[in-house]
Amino acid sequence: MNELNILKYVDDVIRFCEMQFPRKCNCCGYEFKDFKDFLKNTKIPDHVAMSNLQIIDFKDIHDVIAYRNCKCGTTITLPCSIGLGSKFLFLDTIEYDSKETGMSKADVAIKLRDEVLKKVLGDSTEDMDGE
Repeated sequence: MNELNILKYVDDVIRFCEMQFPRKCNCCGYEFKDFKDFLKNTKIPDHVAMSNLQIIDFKDIHDVIAYRNCKCGTTITLPCSIGLGSKFLFLDTIEYDSKETGMSKADVAIKLRDEVLKKVLGDSTEDMDGE
C-alpha cells in the first residue's frame, strides 16, 4: 500500500497539540507540562482502544478529537486538527485516503495517531498508550 497522504501532517498535529500545554486535569488537578508528559501520563481508554479518535465534520465543527484517560480515570479530550485554515484540508485528506485505500476514515485517523505517538514517544511500543 502507498503511504497515506495524511501522514504528511504528523509534525503539524504534534505542533498543534503542543500548543495546548501546560494543561490540568479538571478532576484531580494533575498538570501535564507538555504533550509528551500528557501522552506518558494518560492512556487510551480501554472501551475505545481502536476508536479513540472522533472525526467531526458537521455543520460548523470540523476537527479530530483524541480521547485519553488521566491516571485518576477522567477522560480528557484533545483537539488534534492543525488550525482553522487547514482543518478542511486535513479532513479532506482523511476522506481521500479512505477512498483510495478502502480503509475507514477512523482507521486512517488511527494510522495518523500511531505515527504521532511513535514520533513523540520514540519507537518504544511499551508507551504507545500511556502504560
